[in-house]
This record gives sequence, structure tokens and C-alpha cells, in this order.
Amino acid sequence: MRKGLRFVLVTALLGSAALAATQAPDALASVAYFQVDQVRLEGAFYLRHDEAVAAAFLPEGLSIWGDLEGIAERLGSHALVAEARVRRRLPSTLVLQVRERQPVALLPTPALVPVDAEGRILPIDPVHHDLDLPLLRPILEDGGALGPDELRMLAGEVARVAALEPRLAASVSEAALDGWGDVVIHILEPRTTLRFRPPLTRGRLEEGFEVLADALERTPGRIPVAIDLRFAEQVVVRYTSPNPR
Repeated sequence: MRKGLRFVLVTALLGSAALAATQAPDALASVAYFQVDQVRLEGAFYLRHDEAVAAAFLPEGLSIWGDLEGIAERLGSHALVAEARVRRRLPSTLVLQVRERQPVALLPTPALVPVDAEGRILPIDPVHHDLDLPLLRPILEDGGALGPDELRMLAGEVARVAALEPRLAASVSEAALDGWGDVVIHILEPRTTLRFRPPLTRGRLEEGFEVLADALERTPGRIPVAIDLRFAEQVVVRYTSPNPR
């Protein structure tokens, strides 16, 4: 009997504590001491503080015990935000934490606009931020504009090349598609053109540059202008002129 009574009392106490914990934020939300008076932004480089606050749409008199998930969802809808979280910092500060979408290339529209690896146009001023990124060109053969799927694929391959070989990223000046849907990337150093069938793999890229290095060493009088990786188990090197011999 005594054990049964103890069990009932403990259960009742635990239930009361759980109820108090769930009701506490609602009770505290009406306390002026916890009204938001400062909003901090973390993880942003391109996104301005005022843009983040506007996107989060924080109502007047908001308490830090308010709906943080809803705020994060609204903030995450901004074109620059890939992921958003919101944290409380007692007594009255909200921290907006974001992971931004990163620009990987510039698209002529005809004005130059940054795009991310998914081909999304990002609201970033390339002049203000001095973006040194490759250009995405129209399809080579007919000069037609890139469709959404083509843009997504081409931007993704530019991002892939940069991820596979970060040292090469700064040397990529342009990227385009040919009439067969293959990618053509112009590289400044060493000055050459890389042509491949997407998706490009790390191994294939390494094979291409091993062959390029060998070609530069073996034929110093000839300039390799193209490295073609489209053919399985082959790397084709093209030159500006025939062998002088």
C-alpha cells in the first residue's frame, strides 16, 4: 500500500512538472522583460541585417518565447538563405543564424547576375562585392539562351570543378555547353579548354591534368589548347598547330 501511494505521488509530481514546463513559455511570453529588443545575425556575408529582419517578419512586441520555427521558416524563404535557425539569448535577444547560398558563376541576362550551384539567381550586387567568378555562356553552336535545366547543370559542373580542384577554381574564366550537351570550360592558367561529359569525376579531372602536364613537358614548342575528356579511358589533347618537325 505504501509503495503504491509513493508511485501515485511521484507520478503526480512528474505530471505537474511537465505541465508547468509546457505552460511556462506561454506565461513568460506576456512578460515585458522578455520582449525582443535586439536581433543578431550570424553566418551571413551577403545577406544584410535589415534584409534578414524583414524576411523573418518579426511582429511588434515579439517575445523570445514566441514561435521560433515560424521565424526560421520565413527567414529560410529568402533567396540568399539555404538554411536558417533561430535561437534565444536571454533575456531579450534573438539570434538569426543562416547558411547562405554561395555564388559560383555570373550569368549574362544581359546584366551580370550571380547564380548558385543550382542555377538560382542570387540577389547580390557583383560590383559591390567584387565577385571574381566565371561567366556562363549560351550554347556554343546556336548561341541560344540556357534553359533552366541547362543552367542548373552548367552551374553545378562549375561548382563541381571548384570543389574537386580548388586551385583551379580561380583560373576558370568561362563555361558553356556545346550542341551535344557537353561542358566546355575555359581555363586561364594553364591557358586551355577543358571539354567533358557531365558529371565530371575527380579521377577523370586528375587524368586530364596529368596528360596536360606531360604534354607541356614533352612538346614545349606546341601549345595544348584543349583537353578532351569525353571519351572513355582516353584523354585527347589538341594543339594550335601541327608538330613543327
